[in-house]
Amino acid sequence: TVGRPMPTVLIRIARENSDSPMDYETLVEADSDNTKLEVKITTDEPIEGELLIQSPTLFKEYWRKPNETRAAFTADGQFFKTGDVCRYDPQKNVFSIRGRQSMDIIKRAGYKISALDIERVLLEHNDILECSVVGIDDPTLGQKIVAIIVTKLPENTTNLTIDVIRSFCKQQLPKYSLPDSLTILDHIPRNAMGKVNKKELVSLIV
Repeated sequence: TVGRPMPTVLIRIARENSDSPMDYETLVEADSDNTKLEVKITTDEPIEGELLIQSPTLFKEYWRKPNETRAAFTADGQFFKTGDVCRYDPQKNVFSIRGRQSMDIIKRAGYKISALDIERVLLEHNDILECSVVGIDDPTLGQKIVAIIVTKLPENTTNLTIDVIRSFCKQQLPKYSLPDSLTILDHIPRNAMGKVNKKELVSLIV
């Protein structure tokens, strides 16, 4: 979970809606003091959508890049579109970040699955040093789940099979979130900021 919004920050969880003049529909709205928490739809189930942010401390524009600025904000210019998928659980009254819309949300067999949730479970395995989970296009499932791992010791490579990984993960994950295949690498590529480069990972294993 990620707690509450920071002081002076107003957030929305939204989904695209081409019929709206703002091109999106607000599902949840909340502020830092929890004095303004509105759930716009009636449900007891967790609500997911893109995280939108408004704050007087938020940047106003990309320097000399008007097109990029327009694309980064909502149509009315009031909220910044983070590109992160946020979940609100009305039963627990907590927010959590599910991952990036582009690479961290895997659409498999009608389910939207957080790659970050699977990665957190994999990292609990004693033989796994680091990992990343990506979605690969599949004609039947839409996307299949690929677990990419680096082992702590070279000899652990033969001990880690897809069956072993699935058996380990099913203790904490639903069946539809279990990895479909496994790739073992000697390192996971990262960008200059130290973040995993998932686009490069996909190109390596496809």
